[in-house]
Amino acid sequence: MPAGVPTIHTQDEAAEAFSDGRWEIALITQHFDVLELPARLGAPLHDQLKGACPTAIVPASRTWQFFVTQGSVPAELAENAGGRVISGPNGWVLTPSTKMGATKRIRWLIHPSLTRWEPYRRRDAIDMVFETADWSAYDAPTNPSSAIVDGLLD
Repeated sequence: MPAGVPTIHTQDEAAEAFSDGRWEIALITQHFDVLELPARLGAPLHDQLKGACPTAIVPASRTWQFFVTQGSVPAELAENAGGRVISGPNGWVLTPSTKMGATKRIRWLIHPSLTRWEPYRRRDAIDMVFETADWSAYDAPTNPSSAIVDGLLD
């Protein structure tokens, strides 16, 4: 972590850090992940998410940070795209409003309060089907009936 940037774990530590007017605080990624992407991918992803994800922009590195649920984005996927996933109790990101260089500040594009401070939960139709299926049901089909398959092919 950069020198002089406090890590906040308790209310007392937060009060002390903010008492002298500093805003350079690090968020520990213990309960969420941060998907950090280059601008060429961050901008289109932001457009697709339509404000559903707390999002920060880091001008100094020209990256976008998306706050997502733990494990929802494979690290390899991000790395192959030129990004990274920051996660776990040893991972951290500087909070928006932290000054980076002479004139640049990390800033919220989508403030967490707009998403009720919830990280984005990656979901698509496949995730929803598998999450709602009761695989323990005794009458769950092991093979789709021909009627189901025929209906899909019509």
